[in-house]
Amino acid sequence: MTIATSKTDARHAGTAWVTLAKSETVYDDTYGWPTESRAWSDASTVAVTTRTYDAAGNVLTIKKPEQQGTSKVQTFVYDTNGRFALDVINELGHVVHQTWDAGTGQRLSTLGPAYQMFTCPNGSGSCARYEGETLVTDGLGRTTSRSIALGNDLVKTQVETIAYDDVSIPNRVTHNRLVDAGGVWSTVTTEPA
Repeated sequence: MTIATSKTDARHAGTAWVTLAKSETVYDDTYGWPTESRAWSDASTVAVTTRTYDAAGNVLTIKKPEQQGTSKVQTFVYDTNGRFALDVINELGHVVHQTWDAGTGQRLSTLGPAYQMFTCPNGSGSCARYEGETLVTDGLGRTTSRSIALGNDLVKTQVETIAYDDVSIPNRVTHNRLVDAGGVWSTVTTEPA
């Protein structure tokens, strides 16, 4: 176990040194992964965050300071190749599902944790409609469109488009953003000076 310490001291009333803030990170000796972070808000109050990892170095769990001494923990579930976190389950058991572009590593969608149940379109039972965000990307992994669930019925609505002009003016980017649900859009174009 290796411990790295950062400490901030200040002289109190011109006499003794008093620690105002201190933090430590404990690293795994084998791989060097940070397994525990400790932060002091005063000389005796410490907040501890712990992490566990799989053999590939992916974070499996995070236990926040307020969860120490309980069974509550944030959990990450990865794809079969161990590259992307498909599900993130918070300490209350709420799940956020994610999809990823394997080529660029860009997140393409997040669904949850809130959802609505409704009758499936074919009438064969109940279906879930999740709150969330969907991204469309170009071949370089840059976001070109963003949609989110809006309103009480969580209908996906496009709220942003992004265009990249890489040919005539390098790095020129045009953002179109939905300003309100009534259909008012704003456009901002940025280019190098």
